[in-house]
Amino acid sequence: GKGIAQQRPDLLLNSWEPAAFLRACERACLVISVDDFEQCDAASAAVLAELALIAEHSALLLTLAVRTENAHGLPRSVEPIVERCAALALHPLSSNEMVELLRSVFGDVPNLRGVAEWVQRLSRGNPGMAMDLAQHLVERGIAHMQDGVWLLPESLRAVDLPDSVEQAVEARVAALGPAAGRIAQALALLTPFAPLTVGETVALVRDRFASGEIYAALDELVGAQILVSAGDTYLFKDRAVASSVRARLDADVVKALHPRMADAYLMRNDDELTYLAAHHYLRGGDPARAYAAMLQARTPTELSGLRSLFSRSRQGIALHE
Repeated sequence: GKGIAQQRPDLLLNSWEPAAFLRACERACLVISVDDFEQCDAASAAVLAELALIAEHSALLLTLAVRTENAHGLPRSVEPIVERCAALALHPLSSNEMVELLRSVFGDVPNLRGVAEWVQRLSRGNPGMAMDLAQHLVERGIAHMQDGVWLLPESLRAVDLPDSVEQAVEARVAALGPAAGRIAQALALLTPFAPLTVGETVALVRDRFASGEIYAALDELVGAQILVSAGDTYLFKDRAVASSVRARLDADVVKALHPRMADAYLMRNDDELTYLAAHHYLRGGDPARAYAAMLQARTPTELSGLRSLFSRSRQGIALHE
């Protein structure tokens, strides 16, 4: 879901053969699963739309995972796919299922059930949150490996642990180095449907850090389960992490980062992204550049909600006059 064709969509769309999937489905049942479907790019959506058509008349099962809070905010490019899908709500894991999930992580080791009870209580059966909590135990050294075997504590009562998943995420964000923290702050301000390339992300913070520091910081963010690599871009692992980063932003940082993001979008010479650039200029306290960016776009006003909103705003009217 995070960019099947992020780097070279033309290669994917020109080389993939639907007929090959049909032939494969004649021999066996195929299952294709796409996680974080709400972050699907346009090129990937085109491929998935064809797969959805194939799935209607063959032994192909296409599953698309979407977070509940994002289910009603999907990009238009995926609407033809969603119309052909049946929605199934995933239920929280039971206590026994949580034990099995953590057994797949730590193995069949002593004290697993006690740790699973703590994870179950805080995560409320959410698998993604459970994995975040397992990661927290490892980062804190509470779960550690010895002679190739994971060791878990007999009891968690004497251990200083977070009272919620949110606290665990906040602790991970607070532990980031300066460069990693700055990158996370910048990416937290972006819309998930218009991610920056790696080069654009590096440019955002190049005024404060050397290139080597920036790439090391990106590795740090991936290692800390803050970001995931997706083709030629980086995305937040989940919404809770992005929300935690945004909650720590101060006004000066926001004002400094928005114009840099606007510059990145404007350089792409894409009308829809030009509207997004105007939004970031406006959020960065520069309405004049926002208005100038809007005038560069060639698409009619009624085709862009951002442009329409800006034209009706007090700042937009004043600048126009």
